[in-house]
Amino acid sequence: MPSKREKLLKRKFPKAFREDSIMSNASISYEEQKKIDDEASVYWGELQEKSDEEIDAIFEEYEKRSLAEFEENNPIPSREDVYIKFKSSGVTCPEGVTSLAAMMLFGYKKFGAKWRNRKVGDVILDFIEFLVLTPELEVFTIDSYDGEKKKIDRDYLRSKRASKDFIKGFIPHSDGFHVSKDNGQYIFINKTQFENFLDDKLIDANEIKDTVLKFYTPPYVEFMLQAVKALNLSPDKRANINELTEWLNQNWPDNLEGKSENMIKYMATLLRRPEDKKGGNTAWKTANKK
Repeated sequence: MPSKREKLLKRKFPKAFREDSIMSNASISYEEQKKIDDEASVYWGELQEKSDEEIDAIFEEYEKRSLAEFEENNPIPSREDVYIKFKSSGVTCPEGVTSLAAMMLFGYKKFGAKWRNRKVGDVILDFIEFLVLTPELEVFTIDSYDGEKKKIDRDYLRSKRASKDFIKGFIPHSDGFHVSKDNGQYIFINKTQFENFLDDKLIDANEIKDTVLKFYTPPYVEFMLQAVKALNLSPDKRANINELTEWLNQNWPDNLEGKSENMIKYMATLLRRPEDKKGGNTAWKTANKK
């Protein structure tokens, strides 16, 4: 591995190295090449006279200048620009970030603008390792055929196949003989969680939404789901019809049409368990069981 002195020399006088000059410097005259070589020799002598501590300081300053110049010439794109450039061609998923877009943003966060000097394969492996070590971050697929959402198994992320699929952006469909070039299970990262990571915020696993994203939620169903959450309904808890109707009446959204006594009653009935219609164990029923 080249020493810091050798790196400094080659960076300042790249054309002084014969392997660089034989082909690429064909247009340079003998006199010009000799002048470059002589100046490089003088600079090499100066580097040899400096202590290791001085070389470290020079090298660090050179690295800072190089990085500043690189970032100026290669500005980091905005988050939205990355989303647009690396959006999925097969599936639309507002709640997710494509694997390619997430990988790009992960690279910028971890390595800055210079991450583009790294091999794509290395960045993919770094990103997949990050996903494996961050189990609270939801990684899922959307099938291009039926829109079904599936959580990705962590064992898959540890496989050799994962890096190939992540570069493509999807897990191709295969019938045993033919592998599709554009249909399959498209890979996404939970957008809210991933942006929390990018912004150095806590990744909240409770933000995961286990839904089939192909189908939208009708307004009435969405309102009823709000009731389920607000009233903490569960399969082992009896739902009181009066409590349900009262909540639905008081919390009916202003922009939701169709509010009526009958509609609220129907919704309240649908929110109850089938066995709740039987009325439960009233004092009269309890007495008559004896």
